[in-house]
Amino acid sequence: MAISTKPNPVAPFDRSAKAVLGTFRGILSQRNTSDDYTLTVTRRGRFSASLTCRATSLGLE
Repeated sequence: MAISTKPNPVAPFDRSAKAVLGTFRGILSQRNTSDDYTLTVTRRGRFSASLTCRATSLGLE
């Protein structure tokens, strides 16, 4: 049985999340005067996602 000295063709995954996903920008805004907040995340104007949360004594939920 021969032992291979060739490098492994499958390189380990070592890229950072920033290298894979790019740069995202987020804006946290309060809706009206309530305890509701909306976090809007965008990436180069092409991808957008919103998350609505409520402020409590524990933080944003």
